[in-house]
Amino acid sequence: MYTLVVIDMQPGFLKRFDDYNNDMAKDEVIEGVRQAVVKAIADGAEIIDVNYDSRYGDLGPTIPEIASLWSGYRKLFKSRVSYVEKGSDGGGDEIMENGVAENEIRVCGINAGACVRDTVRQLDQRMIDDQRILVIADAVANAWSYGCESDLEYMDDMPCVDLI
Repeated sequence: MYTLVVIDMQPGFLKRFDDYNNDMAKDEVIEGVRQAVVKAIADGAEIIDVNYDSRYGDLGPTIPEIASLWSGYRKLFKSRVSYVEKGSDGGGDEIMENGVAENEIRVCGINAGACVRDTVRQLDQRMIDDQRILVIADAVANAWSYGCESDLEYMDDMPCVDLI
């Protein structure tokens, strides 16, 4: 069994893809996350929905294209408040406190260069024994660039992380 962590699939973040004229990457990450959620539900996995709660309140809840998939399915929700101000943009500590599958955590969402990377780094620091973090490469993106290869490589170099 595994836990799927969906990070920051919120309208406020996805709008940034429009700002950078990066609609193709936006569409691909939405589809990648959609597929990851559908698979997690079929597999009976736990799902943790992580949203960044800006002090300005302008990012919104998880987009309907994703949130509607888990309607009626058990999931955890974790709201993060202004981690940037605290010097960290991840939610790894909170995810671990909510309980996760013993052996495997799968991660997807946006933005690879900040929210996803920092969450994976925090999770990696708390892994023990044979626990693994699998980053779903097709379901991770950055608004400001088409690819996020360097961010994925950075995460793949962490001791407990593999890309799938």
